[in-house]
Amino acid sequence: MTSMVRSRSMNTAALLAAALLASMALGCEGDKPAPAAAGSGAPAATAKPGDKPAAAPAAAKVELEDVKNEAMGYTIKLPKGSTTSMSDANGGMYMHDTMIISVGPLGVAIASSDDVLRGVSTEGGTVDKKTEGDAFIAIVTKPNSPINIYAGPKGAKIASHCMAEPSMKDLGVSICASLKSTK
Repeated sequence: MTSMVRSRSMNTAALLAAALLASMALGCEGDKPAPAAAGSGAPAATAKPGDKPAAAPAAAKVELEDVKNEAMGYTIKLPKGSTTSMSDANGGMYMHDTMIISVGPLGVAIASSDDVLRGVSTEGGTVDKKTEGDAFIAIVTKPNSPINIYAGPKGAKIASHCMAEPSMKDLGVSICASLKSTK
């Protein structure tokens, strides 16, 4: 049990480090003015206080594929081209674009959305709980932070966590809710 807690703590530390790096990179790019179109002769656009941010471009449709972790006993649908940084009996960690996806042990059989939030600090954020099929989902939104999606199948003792930009919320929910226990 101690090794599961230690493993989960190491996964959480890795996720937090990656999120910090991603948010730092996003913050740096967000400080730059948008470049003018080539040959337009127009000056670069700059934001003024009170201006509303431009709407994010529509996300391209992402094709998902089944990924298996036989050692831990689960399948999850991940975007094609995702990278795997870990996949063993302790769980899995995957990346797609700026999204980080992890799967790990939970310690209790999931009976509600509250179970997927075990050990998660939701202080200062809003929590949206819902059910899709047999998956319990909790979406935690905090100001100036990536969105965090937690999900797990009813009765399983594993859960998924997707950390993503708010514009990738629907994709994150699809990925996390696709987790299925095979043991």
